[in-house]
Amino acid sequence: MRFPWKRLRIPILYYHEIGLPSSKHVLAPGAFEAQLSWLADAGFQPLSLDAVADVYEGRREAPDRGMALTFDDGRSGVGRHAAAALSRRGWPATLYVVTGWLDGAEIPDAERYSEFLGWDEVRDLRDRGFTIVSHTVSHANLKRIPVEAAAEEISASR
Repeated sequence: MRFPWKRLRIPILYYHEIGLPSSKHVLAPGAFEAQLSWLADAGFQPLSLDAVADVYEGRREAPDRGMALTFDDGRSGVGRHAAAALSRRGWPATLYVVTGWLDGAEIPDAERYSEFLGWDEVRDLRDRGFTIVSHTVSHANLKRIPVEAAAEEISASR
């Protein structure tokens, strides 16, 4: 049975960095833990993004209070702080990785508010249960670049 998109409400919470706040994109580890505790106490059931897709496609029943957690860009605090908090709860998460920024590659000044993971750390997060997804090579706005360049950003990032 296929569900109409507008009827399902599965929040997808996204984070950029967990660590010492140095930007509006960084959440302190204690605040992250508090948010996870609140979600658990409120009865939310964490789903992988694949499970969310299964719900929307009608291959899986929607839980009463499903939700998913994602992390953008591939910042080091995800491995340093978020992974342990999620592991303790057995919760899945998805990490969107800007592949050109891993291992200390050239990073734009505006993105230097925290460090990025290396490939070995990304593999470790995968082994710890994170779903790893590409988030382009250079974080280009795909709507603002030629179609050929967008296709390269997507394919090369995988």
